[in-house]
Amino acid sequence: MAAVKKHRYRAMTEINITNLVDVTMVLLIIFMITAPFLKRGLEVRLPQASADAVSADSNLIITLTRDSLVVLNNEPLLPEHFGTVLLRKYRDKGEAPVMLQADRAVPYGHVIAVMNRLRKAGISNLALLVEPEEEP
Repeated sequence: MAAVKKHRYRAMTEINITNLVDVTMVLLIIFMITAPFLKRGLEVRLPQASADAVSADSNLIITLTRDSLVVLNNEPLLPEHFGTVLLRKYRDKGEAPVMLQADRAVPYGHVIAVMNRLRKAGISNLALLVEPEEEP
């Protein structure tokens, strides 16, 4: 009878990270491609009126959505922090006009309530944003 050789196996002490790097790179590429699509603006249908064009780049923009959310420059604004956060950012911007835009579906009373809160916070420089009227 022939002797059976017993093979001794050595423990592998190295970790093969090639697959980990490949998966990480694929996830990074997917994230880089999809990230621009994730940033969306708020959808607000403004009322129409005749008005001059304004530049909203350096101003604070308060948006009232049809879901009754108050948003400051695309960041939700909690009711309990409304005055303090808004007043701090207003002073940081050099007391530039605050732009208020409200969706057409927002009740008039809600718009007036926000305007009152602005006045109580010490902000009197307020502009209402509208869509330009369509010319016939």
